Amino acid sequence: MPCHAGIPVKPPSGRARSRRDRGGMSQADQLTQVLQNAQSPDAALRTAAEAQLKGLESSNFALFVTLLAGELANEAKPEQTRRLAGLVLKNAVFSDDEKRAAERAAAWAAVDEASKGQVRAHLLNTLNSPVRALLVKLGVGACVGVVWLLRELTRVLAAQHR
Repeated sequence: MPCHAGIPVKPPSGRARSRRDRGGMSQADQLTQVLQNAQSPDAALRTAAEAQLKGLESSNFALFVTLLAGELANEAKPEQTRRLAGLVLKNAVFSDDEKRAAERAAAWAAVDEASKGQVRAHLLNTLNSPVRALLVKLGVGACVGVVWLLRELTRVLAAQHR
């Protein structure tokens, strides 16, 4: 499977694979490691992790948001990586800047329905998390609202172009 920045990416015509890569780490485990590195006091490690996240976001947005939502929803993952996954996910789909918000809306609109469904399911599962303090910190409600809004916007725009 092709890799980008250490995280295997799905082929353009297929779905993300759940298999482990040659190193034995799943995509989810690799993302957890990247998110941990992104919070490292070591500037070189942190910079490399940030580049990996940006690279995956630009090369495979659907996989990027799906993996982040999965990290956020997985209560077995460390709290600090779940928190960062929620923040990165929110920033991937929402911006206060009008131009960037339009770019993010377009990126979300291009995500296939199966991936959108996975993201929604992960976010809704996160709302049931007993870790209420984490949810408050993450603003998960805002993420769910943004995802719902983008879905509705996509439907409205598609109806206008018919």
